[in-house]
Amino acid sequence: MNQNHVEEIKPVVSVLMVTYNREQYIRTALKSVLRQKTSFPFEIIICEDCSTDNTLAICKEYANNFPTIISLIVNEQNLGYQRNNLKCLKAAKGKYIAVCDPDDYWISKNKLQIQFDLLEQNPQYSLCFHRVLNYYENDGSKSLSNGSEKKGVYTQIDLSKKNFIANVSCFFRNKIFDLPVGIEEVTSVDYVFSMLCGEKGDYFYIPKVMAVYRKSESSIFVGKDRAKGLLMSYNVRQFLTKLFSGEDVIVSNLKLASANILYGLYKHYKSESEGEKSAEILEKIKSEYPDFWNNSESNPRSTLQERFLRLVKQSLTLCRKQVSKLFPLPKIR
Repeated sequence: MNQNHVEEIKPVVSVLMVTYNREQYIRTALKSVLRQKTSFPFEIIICEDCSTDNTLAICKEYANNFPTIISLIVNEQNLGYQRNNLKCLKAAKGKYIAVCDPDDYWISKNKLQIQFDLLEQNPQYSLCFHRVLNYYENDGSKSLSNGSEKKGVYTQIDLSKKNFIANVSCFFRNKIFDLPVGIEEVTSVDYVFSMLCGEKGDYFYIPKVMAVYRKSESSIFVGKDRAKGLLMSYNVRQFLTKLFSGEDVIVSNLKLASANILYGLYKHYKSESEGEKSAEILEKIKSEYPDFWNNSESNPRSTLQERFLRLVKQSLTLCRKQVSKLFPLPKIR
């Protein structure tokens, strides 16, 4: 561990940055955090997970240049994203937690101050989040998150239907939940954190774009290994279903989301001509989620109007993607 604080200053906000092999991105991420204009001190905790590229050297450079802000924790062995994330959270000293993964970055200098002010003035909220710019590296297209999210306040029940909180936008109260048994086995711990925050208060949505969420080809959620990403999404919902077993509405929402994910996996395997895997998933859906399967498959034929509207939506999405490539990404200097 390399803790380079010259003097002990109690941070109000802890920014978590877990990293592994992100040499091409991490400078931008760190610059975007260091340029924040705040009325309070904040810390950046970097948990470096035995990178095999130049990531560690870059982290050491920044930790040496900003010793009162950056704490660099170097793992002796590779822990994996989830365990590294938990280690980073446990090291946080601040009253609040913000997150900036090293391949993402913040584009508003006032992001931390805006979110800090909101939670300070509204104790009924456990977490706030904001809109982000999604950047798809494989084709250069862009989109805005949460286009359908209109209201400001959301509940744990809302979040159980789908995870609409981008990790790079997340800002929550520290130490308001206990880590549940088995969480170290869950890869998508950010969704679990957000759901646990919902036990202590609602969520507030800020419709201001203040960060870039990079979706690269190496991402299992948008890259080549689509099946792995779907299975991860399914598994975290299985964990949450057990965790909230006494909450009927939440469990019902999580089960419906799980069924939808499995259906997406079924269609993926089918499109890849992986008949054995698609048949296995199909049987799983039928046995574990019979109501979903009956509702989705008993009426496979859509009306002409529905097919037309779906085609229009697909065409508009394609046009948006092409036009978005013309606009450059915001740069951090």
